[in-house]
Amino acid sequence: MQELLVGDRAPGIRLAEFVKGAPLSDLVLGKLYVLEFWATWCGPCQANVPHLSDLQDKYPEATFLGVAVMEPDMEAVRTFVAEMGDQIRYRIAIEEPLAGRSGREGGSMTRHWLESSYQRGIPAAFIVNPAGQIAWIGHPIDLDEPLAAIINDSWDLDCKAQAHRQMLTANHVRQKFHLQQEIKKARAADKDANIVAVIDKAIATDPILEKEFGAQKLNELMKDPGSKSSALGYAAYLIDGVCREDAQALLLLSVVLFKPDGAPMQGNGLAPGADCARLAVKAMNRIETLLRQDPSSAPMIPHVRMQYEEHFARALVAAGRAGEALDHAEHAYRCGKEAGVSGDVLAKIDALKTQCQGSQSFGTMTNPAFG
Repeated sequence: MQELLVGDRAPGIRLAEFVKGAPLSDLVLGKLYVLEFWATWCGPCQANVPHLSDLQDKYPEATFLGVAVMEPDMEAVRTFVAEMGDQIRYRIAIEEPLAGRSGREGGSMTRHWLESSYQRGIPAAFIVNPAGQIAWIGHPIDLDEPLAAIINDSWDLDCKAQAHRQMLTANHVRQKFHLQQEIKKARAADKDANIVAVIDKAIATDPILEKEFGAQKLNELMKDPGSKSSALGYAAYLIDGVCREDAQALLLLSVVLFKPDGAPMQGNGLAPGADCARLAVKAMNRIETLLRQDPSSAPMIPHVRMQYEEHFARALVAAGRAGEALDHAEHAYRCGKEAGVSGDVLAKIDALKTQCQGSQSFGTMTNPAFG
């Protein structure tokens, strides 16, 4: 696989159709582009729409293109864009399929942009400068500063390219990407593949991978009801040790331990009982400590903060600590209103608030699941 790094020539665009805005046949030299990769099934992607629209309004000299990737149903993209209407004020297109790959595996743009640059998730954004070079790669929430610098001609591309390559090495980005690809291959070959063994083999070679892939290993352990003791022990080990100083890793562990909506684990795995909920709360309490020390350790836009606070509240209720849950439920409601979420979402959080208040009044635990 040929790498795509900051400073490299941008690949061409291979798109099946344009859903919104004037079509582009390719990226033209002399023009500035922002490509954002997203999907309808990706909540954080949807949350970024207002930000991207505002940036397109602010910088009309840049052409923003939202590329829908890894979509099994193209009609879902058309419907979403139509429903969003003028909330989306930039071009939207769907990537061209790639022979031998299913829709969810991604097509040509996934292969030649995301995978070649070691992006392991979406949303992801690229800035292509007028010289046709990749000037920046990152999360779209961080677009403001680099985009302004590139437009103002104060972006030192050589320096940024060197820093990008140093970051790939220091953060073991290539190793993490290749492990994720090995996991995908194992699942594709055998749905019952021993993913724990795949992860353990990689960690034995490069122990730093455990911080990031520990949650995935935990998720696999929790799918087996007979592994409850080892799963909970491994979760405690990660929270207290490997992931203790990493707010993002702790957040992922909390979600693995206790699903945000209180739903059972997939398959015949462990239900999110009090033991799992208590460990999820422990992870989130540690996140709170890290956020007090450094708010930038886990930056959250209002929509994401709403999800986090709601998740925290539900885990507290399930852990038998409903008295502490109300503040988080109320915070979730405020963040939801700020983010402009739907009335249905707010009603769900309002029901959670009522549940927390009832538990406070009567000293009883109720089912944390709603809807």
